[in-house]
Amino acid sequence: MSGNSSPSITLRPFRLTDAPDMMLWAGDDQVTRTLRWKTLTSIEEALTFIEEVCIPHPWRRSICIDDRSIGFVSIFQGSGEDGRKVDIGYAIAAKYWGQGIATKAVKIALPRVFDDLPHVVRLQAFVYVDNLASQRVLEKIGFMKEGLLRKYAYIKGNVRDLLVYKVVSLHFVKDSSAKKSQAGEYFIPNNKTTTLSASFGSTPMFLHHHNLAKMSGNSSPSITLRPFRLTDAPDMMLWAGDDQVTRTLRWKTLTSIEEALTFIEEVCIPHPWRRSICIDDRSIGFMSIFQGSGEDGRKAEIGYAIAAKYWGQGIATKAVKIALPRVFDDLPDVARLQAFVYVDNLASQRVLEKIGFMKEGLLRKYAYIKGNIRDLLVYSILSTDAVPGTS
Repeated sequence: MSGNSSPSITLRPFRLTDAPDMMLWAGDDQVTRTLRWKTLTSIEEALTFIEEVCIPHPWRRSICIDDRSIGFVSIFQGSGEDGRKVDIGYAIAAKYWGQGIATKAVKIALPRVFDDLPHVVRLQAFVYVDNLASQRVLEKIGFMKEGLLRKYAYIKGNVRDLLVYKVVSLHFVKDSSAKKSQAGEYFIPNNKTTTLSASFGSTPMFLHHHNLAKMSGNSSPSITLRPFRLTDAPDMMLWAGDDQVTRTLRWKTLTSIEEALTFIEEVCIPHPWRRSICIDDRSIGFMSIFQGSGEDGRKAEIGYAIAAKYWGQGIATKAVKIALPRVFDDLPDVARLQAFVYVDNLASQRVLEKIGFMKEGLLRKYAYIKGNIRDLLVYSILSTDAVPGTS
């Protein structure tokens, strides 16, 4: 923008009449290279996209100068208990890069998002590692970089590392203007938030692990993993019926063998990858893997729990070590296995690090669990990483 004047930037809902202007950015490979959707090739495609995607979208706005569409800002809210966090993404036409326009558009959007979605406490953005301009803009606005998520997203044929940023309330949004805007958009890894599902049978479990230290004595139990059986119900009650064990799980503590039978029959047995952790073939806990769907199938989440009487004996550590090679063999498309851990669960953090997981960052106000909004640490191990102590 020449001179000292700055353009008048507004946000509004999309209209069908935006189709010709939309082609200036949605039809440009430079702009769409980090988007899930392909570059549009005609005004007809733009019309269809506006009608079928932009207008019905719960929170997608056209970034405008003089009421002419030059880009978009979108908010993707999670469902159920995950509705307290949302993802933000945007793109603007290449001719407007480097003028601070995207920065100003995001600043305009933020208070509206928190007003329109009052339950939201966390707004997050995912950025390519090599997109330094986006990183600077987010930081100037007040987003905090939480960490590097390795091999986090499969985008147009490539598994990409992404940086995760977040802002948790409006007082973090700064008033300073960016001198340079970004050359593209803040990448959104999905068109919905999928990291933590609210469904009973498919929810990733947070690693529940207390005081895992050295095995007492020189002997160690024989630990195995196998599919669940209905006959596991009585043993299952020793851990799934214990509030100490289930406090970090989405599902409630089981109260009877009948509930355990139903849970095994309806959840454990049909699950694509859920195993019973056993000693002498008796169930003492579980291990679950939750693989993403579609392009997110390259990453999966791991969770487990064991009975309290077995805490502090290294059993969970050994069970995870047993599981890892099987997971990568059984799920060959998975490049990234991730785990989410409570900040105060130091034992789980140490165990993951001993196994070879890398701590990537602290995700503030990331999950709503049994009435509380919790900060979580995110860890990952890649299919190419070595697992210490495995044979």
